[in-house]
Amino acid sequence: MFWRTRWRLVLWNSLVVACILAIFSISIYSFLSVQLINNVDRSMIVQLQPVLQTVQSGKKPPALAEPPRPRVPRGRLLGQQRTVISPLNGQPLGVIVWRRNGTLAFPAPKYLTSSDIRQLKAYVRPLRPEDITIEQQPVRLVVIPVNANVAGIVRPLLVMGLRNISGVLETLQELRWITFAGIALGVGIAFAIGIILADRALIPIRKAWDLQVQFVADASHELRTPIASIQANSEWLIGHSEEWSDQQVQTMHGIFAETKRLSRLLNFLLTLARSDANTSQLAIKNTDISSLTKELSEQFAPLCEASEIQFHVHVAEGIAGGIDPDRIRQVLFNLLDNARKFTAKNGRIALSCTQTRRSVQWVISDTGIGINPTELTRIFDRFYQGDSSRSNASGMGLGLSIVKWIVEAHGGSIHVRSQKGQGSQFTVLIPLHIYNQEP
Repeated sequence: MFWRTRWRLVLWNSLVVACILAIFSISIYSFLSVQLINNVDRSMIVQLQPVLQTVQSGKKPPALAEPPRPRVPRGRLLGQQRTVISPLNGQPLGVIVWRRNGTLAFPAPKYLTSSDIRQLKAYVRPLRPEDITIEQQPVRLVVIPVNANVAGIVRPLLVMGLRNISGVLETLQELRWITFAGIALGVGIAFAIGIILADRALIPIRKAWDLQVQFVADASHELRTPIASIQANSEWLIGHSEEWSDQQVQTMHGIFAETKRLSRLLNFLLTLARSDANTSQLAIKNTDISSLTKELSEQFAPLCEASEIQFHVHVAEGIAGGIDPDRIRQVLFNLLDNARKFTAKNGRIALSCTQTRRSVQWVISDTGIGINPTELTRIFDRFYQGDSSRSNASGMGLGLSIVKWIVEAHGGSIHVRSQKGQGSQFTVLIPLHIYNQEP
C-alpha cells in the first residue's frame, strides 16, 4: 500500500541531495577553474616583464634567440629524432613581437610554421588573455603594447605571449570526473539512507493506517448481522402486508431498499478494507474468458432492454487464461451498470472483448452524459461521485474504486476516455497467464 509513497520519499530525498551536491560541486569547479586560469595569466604577465623591458630598449628578447640544436645520438640519422622546444609542446613561454601593421618586428620562432603565423596575425591587437588552438594544442595568448626605443626613435610594437595550457585543461578534466564521481557516490549514499529514513518515517503512518483498516473491517463485519436481520424482517413483513395501508407498505418497501443498499455498502467497505490490508486474495484459475464475457452480457441484456437502451456485444472466440472469474465478472458488471445508469433511453452501450498479444482487453463504451475532463483523474477515488448530474444516480462512489483494485491486483490497468455530453469509454487490459491447476 505504501510502496509508492516510500519510493516517492526516497526519490525526492535523492533529488534534493543531488541538486545540493551539483550546486556545491559546480561552484567549487567554477572557482578552481577560474583560479587556475588566472594563475596562468598572472604567471604569463610576470614572465613577460623582462621581455617587455628588453623590447623597450630596442633589443631582441632572449625568448626569440635560437634554441640549441638537439644532440643526435650516434647511429641515428638526422631527422629520425626531432626535438622541438616550443610552447606548443610544453615550453613555459613563447614570445612573438609584431609591428602595429601586422608584420613581424623580429623573425618568428622556428617552432611556428607559416600557417601558424597567419593564424596569429588575426590577434595582432592589444588583447586580454584568450584561449586559441595552434596545431591542435590549446594555447593561452596575451598581447601587450610596448614602445621600443631604437636609435632614439620610438616605435610602437606588440608583444605576444604564448603558453600551452594542456596541463591545466587535463587537470580540469580530472576535476570534472572527480566531481561527477562524487555526485554519483553522494546520490547513491543518499538513496540508501533515504530508504532507511522513509521506512522510519512511514512507521507511524502504517500503524495509523492499519488501525483504520482494522476498524473499517471490524465495523463492516459487525454491522452486517443487524442489517441482515432488518432486511430479513422487512422482507417478511412485505410478504404479509395484506392488512396494511398503502402508506405502510410504501414505508416498508423503503426500509427494505435502504437495508439492501446498506448491505451492499458494507460489502464494498469490507472488500476495500481487505484489499488495503492485503488479506483479500484472488482465486486465479484458468478460465474461458470468451464464454464468461458472453454469459455476463446475456445476463445484462434484459436490464438494458428494460431501460430501452441498445446493447451491442462483440466477443472474440478462444480467449482463455488465468484470472479470478468472480472478480472479473464484478469488474465488467460494475462498468456496464454504470454505463446503463448514465445513459438515457434510446442510448447505446457496447461491450467488446478481444485479445492483444498476451493480454485480454475489454472495452465498455456508452452514449451517456459523459464525464467532465477535470473529474477524470478522481473518478476512481473512494466515495467520489462527480457532479450533481451523475450523483443523482443511485450509487455510493465505491464501485470504480473496487474495479480499479481488482484490475491492478491482476497486474492490469484501466483507462477512461470521456467528454461531457458525448459518452464514456472504459478500457480494461489484463495480462493473460496460464496456470497449472491441480487435478
